[in-house]
Amino acid sequence: MAEVNQTIWDDFQKIMSSGTRAFCAEKGRLYGVSGKGANDALDAFEHAYASALLVAWNPISAVGDEKLRLGFLGKELSKMLAYIIGYLREALRPDNPKCEKKMDLYNNEIGRNLAPDSDVMVRWVLDGENPNNHIAEYVATAVNNGQTINSLKDDRLGEECGNKKKGKYTWRTKGDGKVRELHARRDGHVFSWDKPPSDGHPGEAYGCRCIAEDLPENDPNSLKAIFGK
Repeated sequence: MAEVNQTIWDDFQKIMSSGTRAFCAEKGRLYGVSGKGANDALDAFEHAYASALLVAWNPISAVGDEKLRLGFLGKELSKMLAYIIGYLREALRPDNPKCEKKMDLYNNEIGRNLAPDSDVMVRWVLDGENPNNHIAEYVATAVNNGQTINSLKDDRLGEECGNKKKGKYTWRTKGDGKVRELHARRDGHVFSWDKPPSDGHPGEAYGCRCIAEDLPENDPNSLKAIFGK
């Protein structure tokens, strides 16, 4: 078991007193994410960060004397639980517009994939650090780099939201052992936005962490699409 840094308990107290969304917004601003929290970068951070925290903390049990130990949930089960919670949160809102829901669910998935493993979480605690701050930094970087959807005008929301991505892109994987074989074969190849692969563009398949690297229209590589023709 590991002694818990007081700042972690302070974070949990803030969540209990002011709510998850207000807590996430505060962390987002602290780590350089701008916006008002409505269909913008800060909104994207709030969804991704909350999902990442759910995955990161679920395999860990809080016990007496402010200590932590590994619980019974593994990371994959935690990701599934976080997916269900995030989906129900969006689906059960009767006034939730279709494209806002799609944006939020997309950003939830980004957050789930950014969550660190339990052993990393425990190591941070043992080192006297606050894992919530590390996770906030990861998520803020993803938001500011455009990995999340930060606007309803984002082409990744598709034609149903009035957006149509044009041109071609290079498929990029994370390059680690968790990449599924099909996506590993696509790494570095060029695809067309109007002709998606069988299971969708990067990031669209469940659990996919791949990204699309847009190609300029005049880039010679854009004439060499191997997949998506």
